Order: sequence, then C-alpha cells, then structure tokens
Amino acid sequence: MKLISAVNVRDIAQILDEYLAEGQPRMAQVIRSVLIDVFKEAQHAEEVPPGYNPALATKQPRRKITRQRLILEEWQKIFDIAFENHKYMGNAMLLAIVTGQRPDDISRMKFSDIWDEHLHVEQEKTGSKIAIPLALRCNAINWSLRDVSAVAGIMQ
Repeated sequence: MKLISAVNVRDIAQILDEYLAEGQPRMAQVIRSVLIDVFKEAQHAEEVPPGYNPALATKQPRRKITRQRLILEEWQKIFDIAFENHKYMGNAMLLAIVTGQRPDDISRMKFSDIWDEHLHVEQEKTGSKIAIPLALRCNAINWSLRDVSAVAGIMQ
C-alpha cells in the first residue's frame, strides 16, 4: 500500500489499462474521474502539494460506440410487436420513420400541430420550426404522414 503522495501517473495508468483490457472502458472513465476528485481533495487537505494530480496526466479512456442501423425487415418485426402490444409505441415508430423527427419531438406532437395540410413542429433540440407536408410518403413502408396521423390520432 502506498501513501497518496507516492502514487504516480504510471500507477493510475496501470489501473485504467487493466479495466480497458477487460473491455470495461466506461468503468475506466469513472475510476479516472473519481481519482481526479480524490487528488483535488487531497490537495485541499494538504496531503499532497498544490497542483499534484497524477490522474489528470493520464489519458482519458475512450469508449467505442457501436451503433448500427436497422434494416427494414428488423424495423418491421419490432413495429409489428410494438403496434400490437403498445399501440402508442407503434404510432411513434411510424411517425419517426415517415418524418425523421427525434423522439422528444414526436412525443410532443398533438392535434393542434396540424393546419394548412402540414404538421408543424418546433424542434426541441435546435428550436427550428418546420412544417412537414401531410402528403410526405415513406415509400419503403408505403405510408404517408396523413395515413400515420390518422392512425396515431393526431389528425383533427
């Protein structure tokens, strides 16, 4: 066991590398963050000299994000189950695939958002206001926004 003042960058890097080798990059990130805070507190308590924080000198562990798009057949299987068991989820999936809107924007859609043959949306993330024509059609599933709105219950 070492005193906190004797812990160096190599010691911390070795701990982080063990978690990375085990395929746990998120845990390595958490440990590094906690150690940075531990050394800040140690500085405050005068256990280590001011500015001594070997955890800060280590490389921030990176997680590889492994996202993958659904193919239409996979989407259709998920949709069939969602629509049968949780109609609201099926409706949201239809709105998402036809409009390309974000989940937050879809969850806020309502009757009063439709006028002049358009679905009017103020996007939560950007604040942009857009008008999506009800005639918009997703040929892959052969549904228009008008069809989806009628089924989803956001038509007047």
